Amino acid sequence: MQVTVGDFLPNPRQAPMLYCSNTPRIIRAEVEQEFAGKIYVGQLAKIKDYSAEDQGEWKGKVESISDWYTHRRSMILEPLQFNDVRTLEAIIEFEPDQKPLKIGQRVRVTLPLASQS
Repeated sequence: MQVTVGDFLPNPRQAPMLYCSNTPRIIRAEVEQEFAGKIYVGQLAKIKDYSAEDQGEWKGKVESISDWYTHRRSMILEPLQFNDVRTLEAIIEFEPDQKPLKIGQRVRVTLPLASQS
């Protein structure tokens, strides 16, 4: 909930309520154009917490790959990150029976290179 009883909508662009689907959680991974040709549907993925190596590791699989390149979703200026790079979005689904990640949690996804089957 972004509002309470009696509040006016603070920002018409911000939703007053946010909902979360009860479907399995996914990761929207941004793959830079330079590496996009090396990913494929069904490719295994290793997922780690972005800020802490000791938080564990999750496993997933690439379920779909976008048909178009675009700017990064987040245009936050961070050191050593180029914002003018075109990216391709890959949807990664978690393998079942793993501890869930938090919604909005930033993670690092590694897609080990292997021969496409």
